[in-house]
Order: sequence, then structure tokens, then C-alpha cells
Amino acid sequence: MNMRTCVLTVLVAAMAAASPAAAADRIVHHAIDRATGAVVRVVQTPAGNRVEVETAGLLVSRQVGATKVTTLIRDHRDELMVSFERGRLTVKSPAGHLSAAQSQVDQMAAARRLIDAFPGSRKALTLINKLGFGPEVPLLPLLVTTRSFLQAVTMNPASPADLASFQRRVDAAAGVRVTKVAFGQDSGKKSTDRTPTECWDAYTKEAIAAYIEYEQCVKDLAWYEFLDLTACATIYDVRAMGAFSWWMRCVSIG
Repeated sequence: MNMRTCVLTVLVAAMAAASPAAAADRIVHHAIDRATGAVVRVVQTPAGNRVEVETAGLLVSRQVGATKVTTLIRDHRDELMVSFERGRLTVKSPAGHLSAAQSQVDQMAAARRLIDAFPGSRKALTLINKLGFGPEVPLLPLLVTTRSFLQAVTMNPASPADLASFQRRVDAAAGVRVTKVAFGQDSGKKSTDRTPTECWDAYTKEAIAAYIEYEQCVKDLAWYEFLDLTACATIYDVRAMGAFSWWMRCVSIG
């Protein structure tokens, strides 16, 4: 068991203990993107928090649970599901069903080909890269790993211009304000005592610090190291979702 897997195991176990299942799915935040018309939702479910991007005929979702991460793409009636659980990758698509462990390099390559063969994969990446949300929108950090996953597994990714545009918006959110202070502790104030601007400033610091940590985690990994990539992404997803939930409480949303 490597360090990423160990950290992930501890983190998801703590997450499971601290987050009792809700009675039903609940939309806690949504926004409509003016550039694409897509609807972006954050959903609390008994199985974990989920982020969805939906437009006409296409749904992209990423759900993070206590022991499982699932990416779902629905392209009209066809559906692709990719899940990571307990050291194993499982892909289900109209073209076939495949399951592989990290040590099965050939099977991992076959899984990537299966994901890439699904037309909705490239449509989903193109959609996310074309979203017009700027750094002022709190949903942007929640889409980072969905976009990174699709970029890693598609053999014909979105155009360099689209990728660069998304990256510029993430970088713009960071600015020069990332600090080493602990999240929620930078001013000594309770969240209920903060102004909306102070809530946003604290949220931005944590979300971008998490993103920088995620970049460092994945920078030396190859595309076929799916499980290590997923460990990095899951840690980021939990941290980003936690920051988002704190921001909603801070500004009394939900």
C-alpha cells in the first residue's frame, strides 16, 4: 500500500464516520451557465456528495462516497459508468464491461480504450471546458477532477484553446492570495460573524490551496496509473466539497 492509498483510506473512513446518510437526494446548489446553457448542480445523497453538469441530451456526474468514486456520463440513451472502489477500476458501457486492478496494465489500457470509445466522453470534456463560469463562481473548483479525469482518458481531448481557457479561469481564482493558514481560521472569526466577502475570501483560499496540492499529487503520474490518480482526485474532491459546504453555511445558503 503506497502513501496515497494509505492517506485515501484514512480520509474516506473519517468521511464515512462524520457524514451520516441523508434520507434522500437533495439539491443544495445549482447554477445555469450562460455560455453553454448547461445546468450545474451540487447534490447531497445517501451515497455521498455529487456534482452534475447537464445540457440537452448530455449528463455528466461525479459522486464521491466513503469507499467509492463514480463518474457517470449519459449521452441521450447511452450510459458510461466508471467507478473506483477498494483498489479496482470498473467500466460499464454499451460496448462492454471491464474490471481491472492497478497491477493489470494491459487491462487498464483496455479500460481507457473502452472509455474513449464512448462518444459522450469527449462531448463531456468539451462541455466542461466551454463552461463560462469565472473565478467568482463557487462551483468552478468542484469541476476540476471531472475535467482532469476526462482529459486523462480521452485519446482525442478538447482543443488546446478550450483547455487553456479553463486553466486560465482556475489560475485567475488563485490570484496571489493563497496562504498557509488553516481553513476557517485565518481571521479568528466564526463563520456567522463573517461578511459575504470574507466568506468568499476564505473559501477561495482553501479551494485553490487544495487545487495546487492536487496538481502536485498528480504531476508525476502516468495516465495508466488510474488508481493513484483517483486517490489524488478523491482527496481533492472531499476537500473541495468540504470547502464548498463551509461556504454555503458561512453565507447561510441551504
